[in-house]
Amino acid sequence: MHILIAAFDWGGHHATYIENIAKAFVEEGHTLTISLSNSASDDLRSSKYLSSLHGKANFFWISELEKISGKNYLLRNISRELFFWKLFRKVYWRANQLQEVDFVFMPYMDYCLNAIGLLGSPFMECRWSGITMRPTFHYREMRVEESQGYMRILKRILFYRVLEKKTLKSVLTIDITLKQYFEKNTKVNQNKLLYIKDPAHTFSNTVSKDERFGFSENTNIILVYGLIDKRKNIFPLLDAIYHSDALKNWGVLVVGKQADQLKMQLAHANYQNLRMVKRLIEVDQRVSINIERMAFSVCDAVWVAYTGHLQMSGVLVLAGMNKKPSIASNHGLIGWYARTKGVAIIADDSQDQIVSALQMLCNRKIKDKISELAYAEFKEHTWENFGANLIKCLPSQ
Repeated sequence: MHILIAAFDWGGHHATYIENIAKAFVEEGHTLTISLSNSASDDLRSSKYLSSLHGKANFFWISELEKISGKNYLLRNISRELFFWKLFRKVYWRANQLQEVDFVFMPYMDYCLNAIGLLGSPFMECRWSGITMRPTFHYREMRVEESQGYMRILKRILFYRVLEKKTLKSVLTIDITLKQYFEKNTKVNQNKLLYIKDPAHTFSNTVSKDERFGFSENTNIILVYGLIDKRKNIFPLLDAIYHSDALKNWGVLVVGKQADQLKMQLAHANYQNLRMVKRLIEVDQRVSINIERMAFSVCDAVWVAYTGHLQMSGVLVLAGMNKKPSIASNHGLIGWYARTKGVAIIADDSQDQIVSALQMLCNRKIKDKISELAYAEFKEHTWENFGANLIKCLPSQ
């Protein structure tokens, strides 16, 4: 079967997802066409697996995303979704001209999820499936997040319309509460919505002195990981580390590519002082699997007290799978997991709460209890299980 993997971005978690989706399909004997942004062509060389797929996969390069501007947030998002809907229709048409496409898979449906609900599938009469990561219309009812705007009603209607599409094989969600919402509220097309666990790697917790990134052996390390932008909310953490005498034994490890604006803020004298005494160490680059392994092996805790991030967190899963406790915000799915599953300590932006949370993690019993709960919750979120469940979304040949 010839499968088109209709993707665009290669950065961050997107790359790992696309690589493992391709691996699962190829191992089942399918041939692939993978669409990606032009900017991903150089980065693709870092994927030994995708680079080795000669004869089993073709790559379809897409021109850069046109600039979508406008002061109105709603109109800007509508323009973006319509752009991607048209883009993926064009990708499908051109790929189908080269070789007939039997099935389309979207690793990230949220590029144009609402547009699909409004306009239908961009893939003509071809069967298709995809993964959605961002719906929030169910959050209020499922007690995930109370402050949801009026747009949730429209987005719910559009999501139901997506599930009604005749060519749709299935929608996969990494949000367990979305699946629970449908089980509770509707039987219509419920079988088209499948829960798939957000996957992550596990690593050995054994590290050498050379793999501590420069921290002393007496320093407790809290890890901030991923794309380092304002959503990571790292400044309340850094300020607590800098100002509190109770946290002299804690240091912050920041691993991931930093946004330009954040770099300017990190140039503050207080943070420079933390760098000088090796209590703030940064790895400002695209992260390799080896750096990821070192970071999650060496750290004592993981920071997921993000701001403006309501959806599932792969970093929270990584922490749990590697038996690391987290400090979390009280918002979105991160807060929901912390409140209902006990996988993290909740701390808002106040310095007192952050200091208290870090002090609690110095208590071995508390730290081990949270780590055990997190591991029990996320231990089955492996890439092997992900690949096995992914195959179930394919149509029988």
